[in-house]
Amino acid sequence: MRLLAVVGHSDSGKTRLIQRLIPVFKARGLSVAVIKHCHRGFDWAPRGKDSARFLEAGADGVGLWSPDYRAALFRVTGEADVPEWISRQFGDRDVVLIEGGKGLRGVPKIEVRRHASGEALDIPAEEIRALVTEGSVREGVPHFPPHRIDDLADFLLDAGEEGGWN
Repeated sequence: MRLLAVVGHSDSGKTRLIQRLIPVFKARGLSVAVIKHCHRGFDWAPRGKDSARFLEAGADGVGLWSPDYRAALFRVTGEADVPEWISRQFGDRDVVLIEGGKGLRGVPKIEVRRHASGEALDIPAEEIRALVTEGSVREGVPHFPPHRIDDLADFLLDAGEEGGWN
């Protein structure tokens, strides 16, 4: 499993980049999973719904299943080691992308900036694998414009084979 976080300020293009990387990886025969890092939390059991009632009754997890071959599993993990949890849940996938997660230490990252001159994130330099932005930059980090998805994917896959992701 290759784990990589796509990080950037709000509205920088993280979701769009991931949406564009997924089909490129899939076309190359790779299985892909995506984790949305919700730094403000999220409501997965809306008040009054059955899932919320099960949690209120003390359930440690709730699963959802539908006849159209879709399922979801929500668990209260109590875990702080996100990469370890991801490995257990998605270790059978070739690529796992995290949208967000700039504070996840030890996880390799692609930084996305709307403009090359945009404010850099406070991320340790050794965690940044690439910068995706328009314009030229002088940071000593491989740089890819957003429209060069195939080049970015080639770079990421080559770096992953050389141990550059995890």
